Amino acid sequence: MKKRFLPFLFGFVFCCSVEAAVSYQDVNVALSGTLDGVLSVVASAVAGPNVRLQGVGLEIGQGDDPVKVTFTRSDLSTYSSSLSFYSLSERTWYETLFNKKSSSLTPFREKAISSLEASAYGKGELILDGSIVTLRDEDASVRAIRNGSNWSSLKIPLWVSLIISGTRLDEVVLMEGVIEIRGGENGVITIYSENLRMNGESITFEPFVINY
Repeated sequence: MKKRFLPFLFGFVFCCSVEAAVSYQDVNVALSGTLDGVLSVVASAVAGPNVRLQGVGLEIGQGDDPVKVTFTRSDLSTYSSSLSFYSLSERTWYETLFNKKSSSLTPFREKAISSLEASAYGKGELILDGSIVTLRDEDASVRAIRNGSNWSSLKIPLWVSLIISGTRLDEVVLMEGVIEIRGGENGVITIYSENLRMNGESITFEPFVINY
């Protein structure tokens, strides 16, 4: 099985192993879009006040954590403006909160916006349908990121079942499997894959590290 690095100009680029006919470009576009979607949802969910993303529904469980995310024709091109919902000329309490260096909300929001801007999604280029469900222990919590920069206790496996479409893809991609988010010290998060399939074929990618 060969591994190939794909130097596409997206927010995230993965080194993937593909066992089938799904093109490397479509694999990277689908993975990049999914990770952009996950980070944007996390940023919107922990924001105060919460930010609503187009076509995204949240099911909240115990501890105010999102336990299920539903995407309905959700266009990633709309996310950046939603996360940047306030004007720089308006000094509001939530702007102050987001701009405080001590706020743990700042890195998630800024990282999500930065990645979306790097991906530069145009209207209709990448659209998500389906759901992402958390498969986690009760002591694992998205809200744990509020406890400082040591996120070592953060371990959240996500069951992904998505239909990814849009003009950036050569074909519609059905993605199913588990993506796990693990935290570390100094604001480090690593993304792992497990039994991930696209259009019925096995896909793996090397652990992907995000620094906050």
